[in-house]
Amino acid sequence: MRRNVRRSARRRAQPADGQLDLIASPPEGGWWRCHQLFTPSYIRQHLLSRVEAPSADDAQALYEFIRARWTEKLPAMRRRREPFTRSDFLDPVLREMGWQFIPEESLPDTQTRKTPDYCLFGDVETTARAAAGSGTDIFRAAHTVLEAKKA
Repeated sequence: MRRNVRRSARRRAQPADGQLDLIASPPEGGWWRCHQLFTPSYIRQHLLSRVEAPSADDAQALYEFIRARWTEKLPAMRRRREPFTRSDFLDPVLREMGWQFIPEESLPDTQTRKTPDYCLFGDVETTARAAAGSGTDIFRAAHTVLEAKKA
């Protein structure tokens, strides 16, 4: 019985056809799509009007970098473990996107041994201050954390 449960869980973990493909061009109507999470008016008012959101033209070079790297590295990432995906794909992509990061910092003040793969920072100075402090300082200063998985 236990063996059957493991097999079915493994089958569900496989990506759907086309899920790992990066689209060749933005979908009709723009680079964003609504899948019943946000309304189109919310996206237009809040996301597209933000200064931090680059125009499609400004993001094109980054998109091409990520797409080329993904296409080049995907066969190896499917065969290798998570550390390969991180070092050969995620680290360069995060740097190209302008993120600074501290890898594998343990969550402070917890009884668990959970360790996010990345704590992401927006600039070098904040990263340096956080790295010089405690684990709590790192998580307080981080913009977000990122958990990586193999492709």
